[in-house]
Amino acid sequence: MSTLRFIAVSLFVSILVAPAAFAQSNAVMTEHRVAELRNVSAAEISPDGARIAYVVAVPRVPGVDEDGGSWGELHVVEVASGNTRPFVTGKLNVGHFAWTNDGRSLAYLSKRNDDKQTALYVIPIGGGESRRALALADSITAFDLHRDGVHVALIAADPIADAKKKAQDKGFKQEIYEEEERCSHLWIGSLAGDADKPRKLDIAGHVSDAKWSPTDERIAIKLAATALTDDSYMRTRVVVVDSADGRVLATIESAGKLGDFAWSPDG
Repeated sequence: MSTLRFIAVSLFVSILVAPAAFAQSNAVMTEHRVAELRNVSAAEISPDGARIAYVVAVPRVPGVDEDGGSWGELHVVEVASGNTRPFVTGKLNVGHFAWTNDGRSLAYLSKRNDDKQTALYVIPIGGGESRRALALADSITAFDLHRDGVHVALIAADPIADAKKKAQDKGFKQEIYEEEERCSHLWIGSLAGDADKPRKLDIAGHVSDAKWSPTDERIAIKLAATALTDDSYMRTRVVVVDSADGRVLATIESAGKLGDFAWSPDG
């Protein structure tokens, strides 16, 4: 898309979204204002249908903030009234998020405060601060909550080897294409705050998504032989495993690229 067309489309969208703001201001649309446009990047309806949680992409201020992508804030809107309230804001990024089954809290991924890796946080809807619920040696990239409201399936890559970290600290930060890809694995953790650490399931391959069965302790995962591009794009399959030991119970054969998947309500 050409720059001129991009600005024209952005102007059209902005006028549709916020006509009042333009009516109250004599400001004209510029390339800087295009860069300041916010948008909703994800949304999730609460279990009772009364609220919608959503992530707002907030661009950095050109020429002021450090270079980088947009920040991701977590907001919640009341469906009946349309009133919206920010829950997690600031210079951070809210990644994957989900309502707890009782609808009283939101779980989300982010790197906050002194976190070196992305961790799983939980924030109550009724008021209160976020608490870090679970963290692993490497960043958590996805999660799925069990229907019991306690257990959670986590996806994270193997941590970088100590020797590699030391080399990076000395300036050896080159990236060799597809020679240093790390597989992600499936972990089972608890939100109860107990002393048990998340346990890694022994599943060969690269796990990129996981979803609990709605009726039992099975987990459906996206699994590829490796994290390499060809495997991830063309040879990923849905595999059903036992959450107790990672034993493969079924493989759903499919050809070509694999999109999203979901369990039927009856499992």
